[in-house]
Amino acid sequence: MALKSAAATVSCTNIAPCASAGRSNSRTHACRFPHRSNSLHDAEGRPLSEIAISAHLAGLSRDAYSSMFSLDDETLEAGGKAILELRGDLGKLLFTASAGLGHASDVLAALETEADKLHRKQAQTTEIALLKKRFAELKSRKETINTLASTFEALEAERVEAQDQYDRSLAERSVLSARLPCPP
Repeated sequence: MALKSAAATVSCTNIAPCASAGRSNSRTHACRFPHRSNSLHDAEGRPLSEIAISAHLAGLSRDAYSSMFSLDDETLEAGGKAILELRGDLGKLLFTASAGLGHASDVLAALETEADKLHRKQAQTTEIALLKKRFAELKSRKETINTLASTFEALEAERVEAQDQYDRSLAERSVLSARLPCPP
């Protein structure tokens, strides 16, 4: 439970006995004060080591513990927003559990892997990057091969003129050949 005073927020809790802690079956009372060091205190106000409660938390980090068990208005509001925006493991876990989508994280991981194969920022071996490179090569090749319409028209006019001149030259040759005397 979090108690709010005029100066600071103090989180206090009763911790259930833990066999691995090597203590008797009594509960441990701990309060966390907003200090830079020695922020954890026992019921008499003496500083406690972080190790004193770490066995009870089973690897849960301070931030994860705060997001799950702190009960002040600001934390509840921020946590609610985080859950709605699906930020963090808790938000994803709650969403998938409530929606009955237990396998959703596996599907999401597979989709993220597939998306990474398609496109990653600054990557050169993704499918999209390879297709872009191929497109650039083909575009460059097309530009070297491609002839402008105006250039084509000029070349076609030259070809027609050359064909006409060739036809005239053949006709003139026939006329000249006909004037020559035939050999005996």
